[in-house]
Parts: sequence; structure tokens; C-alpha cells
Amino acid sequence: MPEPALVLVRHAEVRADAAPPADQWPLTDDGRTAARALGETIRTAHPSVRNITASSEVKAVETASELAEALGATGPRPDVEVDHRLREVARPWTDDHTAYKPLVARYLTGEEPSGWEPRDAVAKRFSAAIDDLTERSPALAVSHGIAMTVWLASVFPDLDPIGFWTALGFPDAWLVHRDRGTLEHLAT
Repeated sequence: MPEPALVLVRHAEVRADAAPPADQWPLTDDGRTAARALGETIRTAHPSVRNITASSEVKAVETASELAEALGATGPRPDVEVDHRLREVARPWTDDHTAYKPLVARYLTGEEPSGWEPRDAVAKRFSAAIDDLTERSPALAVSHGIAMTVWLASVFPDLDPIGFWTALGFPDAWLVHRDRGTLEHLAT
């Protein structure tokens, strides 16, 4: 029996602020609008998606809520579940924005900077969450760019992790078929 499809979504644009921790950042108004538009695109392409799970971070939960609103436009609104295992990679705050992208690139290609969650641990927790979620297919998971990339690179060994991560939009959606070995871009 083929494995069910998974729609994997990166959260929408956030209101970044150094004061609260990144896991508490809310979406911007533009982010909410973009998430709802993405939900409409997903509803058109995959109208049977009813199971939505989000990372426990505010930006992911808010993105999932907007997606659920759009997905429910022609029927009952899907509930949003929260799974902490879909959270972003744990790492120290980086004040220097010019250093952030090169630091992520080094992490994605094998280096583990001090204080960063090990890639193997990220892939393992993320995979466990996806395994649980896809039992209720068709499913949608809302997560974060680095964690998504780490997991996808563990599933698709030919994936260029730096290219994938740098090309991700806010929000972004991918259709994942692990059994077929395919990854299809749905919408940004």
C-alpha cells in the first residue's frame, strides 16, 4: 500500500523582534494574508487535506490557523494540532544578520556549531512527528526552514540542502511522497 501524501509547509512571514524569543514571534499582516492564499492554493490542488499539525512555535500555529480557515472554506474547518517535534532547530540567537546565512549553510552541510541541536536529533524527532501525522492522511505539517531542510535531506539524499533552504519562501509548500522518492513544489 502506498504511503500517504504529506503537504509540508514553512510558516509565513513573521514580525521579528529581539525582545521575545523567536518561538514567540507572531505573523505579520502580510504573513497572514499569504498563509490564507496558500491555503486556498492547497485547497484547490489537494481538497482532501483535513489533518493539520503545526510546530508549537507561535508563527507555525498562526500559519496553520490561516491555512485551516482557507481549507475549511467549502466545508468544516480542520482542527490544528500542535506537535513540539516539528519545532525549529534549537540554536543560540545570532545578532549578526550577515553571519546567519553562512552559519546555517555550514550547519546544513555537516558542521555543528556550538550550541546547535545535532542534525541527527532534528531528523529523528521530525521524522517521528511525520510518521505519526501521515497515519491520518492526507496530512499537512507546518514547520520551519532549517528543520524542514534537515529532515528532507535525510529522506532525499540528493537534495541540495543549502539551495533548498535559501529558496524557501514565507510561506512555502511542498508535496512529499517518501515512498515514491518525490518532492514537488506546490506554491510559495
